[in-house]
Formats: sequence, C-alpha cells, structure tokens
Amino acid sequence: MKNKLVRSSEFIVRRTAVLLILTMNYELLTMNCLYATGIGGYYESEVDIYRNSDFTWNMSLPKHYIQTRFWSNPFNGVDLYGQFAARTNESWNKKYNFELERSWAKYWQKNLEFMFLGKEERHWINSPLLNLVDTGRVVDNSLATRLDVKDVYGFKSTCIVSRDRPVRHTNGISGQDETEWYGKCFDRDTNVYIARVQKNLYKNTKTVSSFDIGTNYISKKRDLEKYIIAKDTNGAIVGLTQDETININNEVVSVDGKFIFHGVSLTSEFANSSSFGTASVIKKRDNAASCEMRDLHLGPFWLVGRYFDYGKNFRSESSSKFARTPGESADNKEFGRTGYYTEFSYLYPKKMVNLKYKRMEYKTKVDYISNNHELGTDYIVYFSSDYFKIYYNYAELYIEFVKGVKGKVGYESLKNRYGSFPGIFSEISCEDRYAFARIAARLKDKKSRLNYGERFIYGGELRLNLTDRLQSYWRMVNVQSNFLNKNWFTAFYQLRYNIGWDLETYLEYGDGWATDNLAWDIDITDTERDTTDVIKLILKLSF
Repeated sequence: MKNKLVRSSEFIVRRTAVLLILTMNYELLTMNCLYATGIGGYYESEVDIYRNSDFTWNMSLPKHYIQTRFWSNPFNGVDLYGQFAARTNESWNKKYNFELERSWAKYWQKNLEFMFLGKEERHWINSPLLNLVDTGRVVDNSLATRLDVKDVYGFKSTCIVSRDRPVRHTNGISGQDETEWYGKCFDRDTNVYIARVQKNLYKNTKTVSSFDIGTNYISKKRDLEKYIIAKDTNGAIVGLTQDETININNEVVSVDGKFIFHGVSLTSEFANSSSFGTASVIKKRDNAASCEMRDLHLGPFWLVGRYFDYGKNFRSESSSKFARTPGESADNKEFGRTGYYTEFSYLYPKKMVNLKYKRMEYKTKVDYISNNHELGTDYIVYFSSDYFKIYYNYAELYIEFVKGVKGKVGYESLKNRYGSFPGIFSEISCEDRYAFARIAARLKDKKSRLNYGERFIYGGELRLNLTDRLQSYWRMVNVQSNFLNKNWFTAFYQLRYNIGWDLETYLEYGDGWATDNLAWDIDITDTERDTTDVIKLILKLSF
C-alpha cells in the first residue's frame, strides 16, 4: 500500500512538473515568439477576354497567384522571413505548385550581422563607379550566406558566399530533367564569392570632410553540362546524352577611394579582371578605371564630372555592365569604352527653375555582339579595326508653376558612326488631390532615314479620383514615322475600385507595359505596335 502511495505521489509530481514546464514554455512562446511573429500574404486573380480576329472574342482560363509570407523575431537579435507562392499561368515552368520565392534568417548584434539567404537579393556591395556587382546578375535560385562586421578597429567588412543551383523541370524527354534549352541543354551550377573591406582614415564633421578607402574581391565560377540531342528517324527528340562539362571562371579585384572636402566629393575606382576556363572565353586580363567629382557648388551652379577607361577584355560576370551574358541589351555593355561624362545644373535663385545640361563622349572598338549558340545566352564580341566615337547631349529646362503645374522642354542628340540623331521634347503636368494629368510631345531622330527614321511622338495620361474608392486612368501614345509614312497608336484604360479591407478590383482594356514612360518608352517609339484588344478583370487582396 505504501509503495502504491509513493508511486502515486511520484506520478502526481511528474505530471505537475510537466504541466508547469508546458505552461512556462507556452508563456515563453507567446511572449518571445508569437508576440513577434506575423503571417500574411497576397492573392491576385485575373480573367482575360481577348480578340483574335475582327469578329471573334475568346475568354482565357482564369489566372491565379497566391503568396504567403511569414516573419518572426523569436529572440533578441534573431529575425526570420519566408515567402512562398504558386501561380496557375506558368505551367511551362511548373510554378503552379507552391515553391519558395525567398527567405532569410538573420542574427545580429552591435557590430555583427550574419544572414542565411535563399533566393534573396542581398548580394550587393559598395562599388561606387564601376558597379561590379549587380544583384540581378547573382540571384536566381541561389543559397547564400552573408557576414557584415562593422567598426572593428575602424574597419567594415563584408563576405558573401553564394551557390546558384539550376531550377530543374521535366518536359518528358526520356524522363530527363532540363533547365534551359538552346538547341543544346545546360545544367548550370554557379558559385560566387564576394568580399569587401573598407576603412575610414579621416573624418571631420565640422568641415564635412572625410577620406575612405576600400577593396573588393569578386569571383564567379559557372559550370555547364553540355548535352547531345538524340533524335529518331522522324526527327523527334527521344533523349539527351551528356557530351562534356564546361566551366567559365571570372575573378575581379578592385580598390576604391572617396575623399570629401567641404562637401565636394572626389571618388576613384580601379579594377583588374581575369577570365579563364575550358569554354571559349577571353583568356586575358584587363583593367577598368573611373574617377568622378560630384557636389561642386558654385553659387547656383552644380557640377559633376566623370572620366572612365574600360579595357575591351575587362569582364565582371556579376555586373550587368561588364558581363559576357547579355542583360537588358548588348548596347548596355560598357567594356572597351574610354571617355567622359559631365553634368551642369543651374538652380535659379529663389525660383523653381532648373537648367540642366549633360554630355557623354566615348570611343570604342566594339563592332557588334552576336549570340554564342554553343553556350546558350552567352555571346561573342567582335571588334572593329579602328576606334569610333559616340556623343550624347541632353539639355533641359524645368519649371514649377503654381497650383501643381510643372513644365519641361529640352533637346537631345545622339551621334555615332551611323549618323546624327537629334531631337526635341516638351512635357507639362498638373496634379492635385482630385486628378493628375501629363502631356508629352517629342521629335525623335530628326531628318534620319535609318530604321524608323524621323518620328513625331505624342502621348498623354490622365488619372481621376472619381470618389474616395473609385479611380479612373487613361494613357495613350501615338507615333508618326515621317520616313516610313506610317502611324501607330496604342492606348490603355483602367478603372480601379477599392472595396476595402486591402481588397481592390481593376477593369482594364489594352496592355499598359508598352507605354509606361509615354513618349520615351522604346517599346512603342522603336516598335510598331497597336492597341491590344484585351479586357482584363483583376482582383488583388492583401491579407
């Protein structure tokens, strides 16, 4: 009997202890975790009705996109974030299943910050003039760690290690997984190593003067698995056979300095690159350098000047400016350029009147760039035998009138080896609590007979706040090519209704992406495009 009482007492004590522990853990959880935890998201649904002939209208399948977000700081110095999403309109890349869009976990203290990144755009470092790291050139499906250490013996340092894994998809070719298709298939692995050390050598807050120096190390190593396509007698693809493994390696070392004296800044940056590997890359070393003066004020005059010299074989695979793989356009690649940029501004005293003039001039031997079919989106650069120069001039007069009215007139000119392409433009806008309106007109490539030739472009946009919840928007652009004797026009219309509770609906006609910047959007100024016959009903909800 006594033993039973002892066992019963022990059971009660253990049960009480367990309950106390659970209660304490619950209190800690609610105080330290749930109190600082949030769950939210975003949902968007779209239904399209489009016309594919003069008489036939069709309705597309509904498109859905849902995003969920989770964030928390369960302990002091610890932050967490995760974002998942799925969509129904991209079945070609299997994104109709929930997948991780981005995530990060951060541990921070007074002088230390450590982060684990998943598809997160935090690969940037300070490269003041050369812009050697462009986040969009590093992040795709990457996992990375980032360490920032501040104010240790006056030094600031950053170290980033990133590994970009291919997004695998199966399209049914002999059950094999493929990532990209260019007539050959590549399975890409990319390793990126980025490090920066910076130190302030002098600082005087009274005279607004300081001197900082820094150095960067950037390495990007990309592996490609090249495949041979197997076809049957009818020419249908039946499988893939791995042919060889190719690697492209790029390393960049740079040093930069910034000296500020009485508010005027002098900045310089020098970098050396080395490209090597088994692929047909340029296996050479080259340099890039730039220096700039900024914030020089002489009364109402503001001056900016920059000189740059980029070697034709200089490459930074983590930069849009110097990468071998095209970013937006091959014209944006700046290797092989030597020249200067200057900017002059005059601020009329006590008046909202600004006069601005910009000029850029450089010489280059880059003739043209073509795709490298053996290496997918990679390309080959061809050089001319002699240098040729490119000039760009831009002048603008900007005035702000009363009651929210703003006006702008200007002149621009581009001159290259194909000729001179001058133009003039004007713009006026007005905004108050009830409406916003903007009208722009532009004469582009005056007297040119190249491509679309001389064009007169005008456009306008109007937003009206009809009620507190209802808003209408309209935008149009018209292009008249005098050289081709052609005219094209596109418009975009939208009704927006705010239901409340972070719920909005949109009724649209046409596509607006081609006229985002009115008379300056190359999607309409340099492309023949008409209004898209499509009606969209869109629902957006944040929760």
